Amino acid sequence: NVSHELRTPITSIKGFSETLLDGAMNDREVLKQFLTIILDESHRLQLLIQDLLDLSKMENKGFSLNLSRVNVSELLKNSIQMLKSKALEREIQLELTVDDETTIIDGDMDRLKQVFINVINNGLSYSPNGAKVEVKATNYDDYVQIQIIDTGIGIEEKELPRIFERFYRVDKARSRNSGGTGLGLAIVKHIIEAHEGAVQVS
Repeated sequence: NVSHELRTPITSIKGFSETLLDGAMNDREVLKQFLTIILDESHRLQLLIQDLLDLSKMENKGFSLNLSRVNVSELLKNSIQMLKSKALEREIQLELTVDDETTIIDGDMDRLKQVFINVINNGLSYSPNGAKVEVKATNYDDYVQIQIIDTGIGIEEKELPRIFERFYRVDKARSRNSGGTGLGLAIVKHIIEAHEGAVQVS
């Protein structure tokens, strides 16, 4: 899986570079178009390598959380802030509801932010323009439940058990076009379980 995922952008970068060197670079329009593709593919490669390193670290014994007292409301507001421009661009309503602004948990702020940015971003990526993505935090006696609810295209029930597997994509072409590496939800699951939490999808 890893070699296949790495080979795709590398083949693309190599192919477009060769075409440019073979004379296509003399056409300004083609030059700009091909360089944009090369830049996009390099970015995808960079993300993929970063995700692979993250996942490999988490699956090895050396992974540890940098725990501190985390305000849940602040955590979610920070995560949403990172995605505001994407929501605006797509005219998607991004809503946050927290039932207690003072709720504190023990957690790794950076890792948890990584989780929520990833899942909220999925909600935005697979929702149509003008849709709505809600983030809700609800306090219970000994845990906090955080839900990310979207009105997107959804996932078939038979696919649900597999979405946290590495490189598993519900729709391969669509996922690749959205810029995903196919590792995001595997990383999410690792981080949440390292916090002694659980992640579920319906």
